[in-house]
Amino acid sequence: MSDVTGHRQIGDDTEATPVAAREPTQRQKSIFLSYARHDQEKARQIVEGLRMLDHGVWFDEGLVGGQEWWDEILERIRDCDIFIQAVSESAMKSAACQSERKYAAALRKKVIPVTLERLPGALLPGDLAGLQFIDYVDATPASAFRLARSVDGAPLAPALPEPLPEPPRAPLSYLVALGDRVRSQDALSLDDQLAIVGTIRTALGHPEDIEGDDDLDAAERLLREMRARRDAYQRVAEEVDQALAQIAAVRQDAASPPVAAAAAPARSTPMPSQAPVADPPAEPYVAPPSPREPAATQTAYAPAAAASATKDPNPHWIMAVVSAFLFVLVGIFAIINASRVRPALERGDTAAAAKASGRVVIFFWTSVALFILVALIAAASG
Repeated sequence: MSDVTGHRQIGDDTEATPVAAREPTQRQKSIFLSYARHDQEKARQIVEGLRMLDHGVWFDEGLVGGQEWWDEILERIRDCDIFIQAVSESAMKSAACQSERKYAAALRKKVIPVTLERLPGALLPGDLAGLQFIDYVDATPASAFRLARSVDGAPLAPALPEPLPEPPRAPLSYLVALGDRVRSQDALSLDDQLAIVGTIRTALGHPEDIEGDDDLDAAERLLREMRARRDAYQRVAEEVDQALAQIAAVRQDAASPPVAAAAAPARSTPMPSQAPVADPPAEPYVAPPSPREPAATQTAYAPAAAASATKDPNPHWIMAVVSAFLFVLVGIFAIINASRVRPALERGDTAAAAKASGRVVIFFWTSVALFILVALIAAASG
């Protein structure tokens, strides 16, 4: 027997294997159920049936929301042996279900699709098209036994791959559920407020993670409530305004039809009864004038430049004059001391001659240093 999708349903035979006849496994298998919010009651029936057969099932019953809750969901997917995907139109359009299922496949988990609504094959994603579906549309005891037999026949999950695949981003449907924190009477710090608005803005930047107008409406309400808080910071209010502009842009993109790529302007083709018109002669290219700053800007700059030129003389020039003066002064002292050496020797006063010659040496090296300094200053002045 096949459903309208053309996919073969497990358990087409009416006989179901008794529960007591199931072979025991090495350990209890853990099951993760992925479903859309619209299908919560049907998903709960699946969970209750599997739990009655002593299977451990985890599903997102609370829908608490937030990044931390999304991280908890990903951790549960990593820990499970079997990943059950509830198949309905809402689930196939759900960004959260798609992210959960792809993450489970990347972790090499056994994926079992369970049909809650019969869908045309065009609505089924490619990663489910090749799998065998469990028909659970009518939710009969026979459907429950067929699902139980499929679960029993599934192997335990292999070891997680190393390194782990990149975890998917939290979809917007999980982030807008942060309303409890926004509506809380407890004070929120600047970091807390920016974190809430920032996570929503990040999700708005990925349209593939948005599940329609419901998500956008919830996000808009949450942002406006954040802005209306008494302890909302001005910086947070500005972030909220930008996020609201993002929502408006996403809605506009979703409402507008796809625009074809603009074609290059074509030259007009003359009608058969008309003679082709020759193109006008090309005019010589004239380079545009160089851009200039506005007159007000030039006027504003001119007084400052003039004041700088009159108030701030070149400091290198002053240093060069001082160094040259010291160079001349040291030279004079060196000549005076050199003239005292010979008279001292003629008098036989060797001590005075040695003292005078020592001063000459000192003044000589001082003048050399000053000369080098003047040269460096001249080089720095350009």
